[in-house]
This record gives sequence, structure tokens and C-alpha cells, in this order.
Amino acid sequence: MADEGVQRRLAAILAADMVGYSRLIGADEEGTIARQKAHRAELIDPEIASHGGRIVKTMGDGLLVEFASVVGAVKCAVAVQQAISEREADVPEERRIQFRIGVNLGDIVIDGDDILGDGVNIAARLEGEADPGGICISGDAYRQVLGKIDHIFEDVGERSLKNIAEPVSVYQLKPKSNGANAASVPDAVIEKSARPCIVVLPFDNMSGDSEQEYFADGITEDIITELSKWGEFSVIARNSAFTYKGQPVKVQKVADDLGADFVLEGSVRKSGERVRITGQFIDAHTGHHVWADKFDESGEDLFDLQDRVTRKIVTTLGGAYGQIRKNEYQRVWSKPASSLGEYDCFLRGHSVFYGFTAEAMKEARDIWSEGLARFPNSGLLKIKIGWTHIFDAMYGYTPDPVAALTEASALSEEGLADKNLPQAGQRYGLWQQAALLLWLKREHANTLRVAKSVCQLFPFDGEGLALMTQIANYCGEMGLAEEWMKESIVRDPHVPELALKNFGVVMYSLGDFDAAIDYLEKTSIADPEVLRYRAASLAAAGRLDDARAVIAELIESLPGVSLAMLGQLIPYRYPEDLERELEHLRLAGLPES
Repeated sequence: MADEGVQRRLAAILAADMVGYSRLIGADEEGTIARQKAHRAELIDPEIASHGGRIVKTMGDGLLVEFASVVGAVKCAVAVQQAISEREADVPEERRIQFRIGVNLGDIVIDGDDILGDGVNIAARLEGEADPGGICISGDAYRQVLGKIDHIFEDVGERSLKNIAEPVSVYQLKPKSNGANAASVPDAVIEKSARPCIVVLPFDNMSGDSEQEYFADGITEDIITELSKWGEFSVIARNSAFTYKGQPVKVQKVADDLGADFVLEGSVRKSGERVRITGQFIDAHTGHHVWADKFDESGEDLFDLQDRVTRKIVTTLGGAYGQIRKNEYQRVWSKPASSLGEYDCFLRGHSVFYGFTAEAMKEARDIWSEGLARFPNSGLLKIKIGWTHIFDAMYGYTPDPVAALTEASALSEEGLADKNLPQAGQRYGLWQQAALLLWLKREHANTLRVAKSVCQLFPFDGEGLALMTQIANYCGEMGLAEEWMKESIVRDPHVPELALKNFGVVMYSLGDFDAAIDYLEKTSIADPEVLRYRAASLAAAGRLDDARAVIAELIESLPGVSLAMLGQLIPYRYPEDLERELEHLRLAGLPES
């Protein structure tokens, strides 16, 4: 329960510390102190004032400053570091004054003129992570300056900081280039991977019992943790989200404060062994509800109850992901091409990729290749380009499928080697590894091993499970394919187009031809694989006229397709499975060669 009377607020905190202070004082006490005072009076203090900062306290070798704006704090830090570097340029290196600076956006506790709390502690720990003359900022601070300053901050990953409970995302200042690429620096800030950002607000305790506060907080923290595993999103850290605990908030203000695209909020009402949870997921840009639901659970074991409620909310939210992605597409398409960054290129290509036609593969490849020219180290874009080559081979869009799959394999290896690859990219890359083991190498046992590991790594990913059902189908593991299909539907009840297609494939192989036809006719995807399985299912069900009509569509979309071609292309593990499909296609009227 929060202490009454404690004043808190969200603030930008800058912590600075002189490098090697004791060594410099020991070598030249008077000279070091004189230069330090001159730097403070002539440079540091005026920069702080001009950027709206307030010096909270000073130590012999450092200072703590509060800013109302993260942009102001970061601009001040950059100005100070650049000016100090210039002023000390002629001083011998062993006597040179340098600072490390850390900046954080977080919750602070007001204690007279002093400030305390995790928001301050994280800033101080970030300062220790910086190189001499460098700046490190938290992920929460980074989202506030993205696109607003002319400097590049590189993602160096999560760091476990001393006495800070949760790992903190850290970004460090990259020095500007003095060469021909210097003019591209502002774009690079915007174009650093910009995944949709979610903030999970503390769930309200509606029980009328302050002792249940921990239960609501625990559910909120668990949801933050589970969503962080997704990788499709950037999730605001708990420390920042909990600054809004117990306060009436406006979604738009929270989104503006924290740089969030989506807000998840809810409430908990617990009575005895029963608990009711309500939740709503809001698009912060439009104020529209993407998803809202309520959950009723019961049980004596509070930890088990908390786990079940969390799992249900995160799983249900997974079902809304298709709409979330559509919202992101709409935003991307409304932007001029010149402003598209790495993630925007990724989304823009995605919006045509799922047409699955030969033209869609080419258009998506062109978009992602254009993006790769601007971001040559982007593992995410390399992996996505690789997928276009895989589908060209799978569907017979290329006369040389081996060459296409070999190119995809090379891109996949390069993409997965990208140390800055977001978790979403890792997911696509692992899917790709399974597909390449199947289609290029025909290593069915290894394919299954990778597919199972992907499903274990991303347990809430309904789309991934749906994709893996196709892998299990070709590997002859129909029990596993059916299991993954059912789990995919639980995780994503809205069943996206790709899942409908793959479920139709599974139903065909299980011998439930009517169910296969139902799934395959519901999907708007009309790629050669859908047409193949529709024709085979219709023929198997005795609907030969309908099957022949679909074969005509297949021949029109893929000129030259034949039983001989498909016999070489389709990667079934067991010959009898291939023969069954070819026989049904033969009944449907597909030519032998």
C-alpha cells in the first residue's frame, strides 16, 4: 500500500560524474579544481539552465539534475559533452577532464529540494555504464527523443544494474561521422527499429480491500513480463508504468508522456476465492478500443490464480494482434516514403507480402531491398527478403527453386547473425530455418526439432503455431500438426488468413476433406498451395466438377504446373503422402507433365 503524503512525479533525470577524479586531483589538485570550476561556471550550469534543468545536488566530482523534458536533458548532455571535449582538446590526455552522463525517465520521490527513488537510481547506474565522454540513456528516455534530436543512440541491449530489480534497456550515444554520411544522421535517429510500443498501466484494485493491492500489482507485473517476451512490441518498463498507480489518467497523456502507441488498462475485483478481471487495449493514436474483455476465475492458490489470469489476458491479447498490426499498417501507409524507417519498411512490405502471389513476392522483395539499401546491417530485412525467395521456390514462381532457396539460406544466416536483431526478427528467422531445412535440405527430423523449439520459445504466438502446423504436416507428424492447430486457435481465436490456409492443409492430410474445403474456401489467400489442396480435397470428396474448376485457376496462376513438377517440388517425408495428393490432383484433371 502506498504511503500517504509521499509526493511523486515523472521526471527526466541526468546524472553526471567526472572520470578519474581522485587521480586527477592527486596529479594536479589546484589546476584540476580551477578547470572544473571554470567548466561549471562558463559551460555546464548555463547549458543546464538553458535546457530547463534544475541542479538538485552536487558532489565533488558529479551532479544530479532534474529536467521537465527528456529531450531537454539529452540535448543538454550532448551539448556539455561536445563542449567539454573541445575545451579539453589541448590538455594532455592523462590530465584531461571527462564526464560520464546517464539520463533516465522515471518515477521520483520529492523530499524537500532533494529527489529520490528508482528513477534517480537508474540514471546514476546508467552514468556508470557510459564510456568516458559518453552518454547512456534508458529505453524509456530513448522513446521520448526518437526523431527529435540530431544524434544517433545505439541499442546496446538490456543491462542488469546494481540494486535495480529489473534489467534496463540501454542506449548509448554514437559519435557523429565527419565524413560524407554525416548528413544522414537525423534520418538514422528516426529509422532505428521503431516497434509498436505498449504501456501496461497498473490494474486498479476494485475489491475495497487494500490487502489485495499486491494481487492487482502482481497481475500487472506478470503481464508486462509476458508481453516483453513477444518481441513484436516494445514494452514500457514497470518503473515508468507504475508512476501512474492510483491516479486518474488520460490515455493520450500517458501515451505522450511515455511514447506509447497502445495502452492496456484494467481492474481486479477479488472476493474470497473468486476474481473478476476486466481489461481494455486502446490505440493511443486514435483513442479507439482494439480489444476489451472480462475474465472470471476461482481458486485457493493465489499464485496459480495470478498465473492463470495473466495467461488468459496475454493469450486473448494475442488474438487482437491482427488488428494491432492492421493499425500499424494504416499508419505506415499514411507516411511519405521518405520518412519510412527500418520497421516501417518491414511493415510496408508485410502489407503486400501476404497476398502470396508472384507479384506480391516481387513487390515485397523490392520494398525490403530498398530498405536494406538504407539499412545494410538490418537482419530483420534480410530475413524477410529470404522469405520471398522461399515462397518463390515453394509455389513454383521461379524456374530454379534450388537457387532461390540457397539465396534465402545465405540471407537467413546473415540475418540471424545481427546482434541487434529484435525478438520478432529472431522469430521470423527461426521459422525460416525450419522452412529451409524442409524445402532445401529435406532434413525432416531436424526440421521438426527446430519447429518444436520455436513453439517452446514463443508459447503465445498463434501465428507461429499455425505456420508450424504446415511443417508438421509435411514431416508426417499429423498428431503434432493437429495439436499445434488447436493451440493456435486458443491463442488466436480470430484465426488469421494464413492460419485458415494451414488448417485446411492439416485437415486434408487427416482425411477430413469437408473440413479442409471449409477452411480453404474461407481464406482469401489464393496461392498455388491453397489451390492445390482445395482441388485435392474436392476431388477426394467426390466433387470432381468443382475440383476441375479449381485446377483451371491453378493452371492460370501458375502456367506449366503439372504432376511431374509438383512431384519434384513438394517435400513430403513419406512417399505415400505425396502419392495420395498427386492421385487426387490427377482425378481433378491436373496434367501429368
